[in-house]
Amino acid sequence: MDKETLTNHITRLGKRDFETACRLVLSKVFNLIAVNVDGAGDGGTDFISFDLDGSRTKVAYQITTQKNDIKNKAYKDAAKSISRLKVQSFYFLTTYPLSETETRILEQEIADELKISAKVFSSSTIAGLLIDKELVGDFLNDTNYPDLRAYNSSSLDYRE
Repeated sequence: MDKETLTNHITRLGKRDFETACRLVLSKVFNLIAVNVDGAGDGGTDFISFDLDGSRTKVAYQITTQKNDIKNKAYKDAAKSISRLKVQSFYFLTTYPLSETETRILEQEIADELKISAKVFSSSTIAGLLIDKELVGDFLNDTNYPDLRAYNSSSLDYRE
């Protein structure tokens, strides 16, 4: 699958399937032991992560499928994570297709104003990471997305 096709697919994902993509990126690309804790009382993070010794890291991971006011949401989520969880680093993963320039500016604004390390990953970046680390098959399997691997040539109806 090419990056543009996967990016378009990720942009249209619902929350459950986007969480699957994010979990794969956090665990398989960044080698984090990430656990989904999204819900009431999560303190401003959708995932928590642990070191190899089982200690919690001081990092917040916020994911969103929201399509408007993304920059403001990222900033507010970072500020909330700092005040409630005392985190030192913030990851924001979104299905919204931010440009590379928008991504870097948002990271810098959060870092400058909130004095915290910030990483922003849009649908394009997430797609690129899944492709580069050969995780597309895992992603498609985990989300039960039908793709051409599920069909063999004898079962393919060319009229469809």
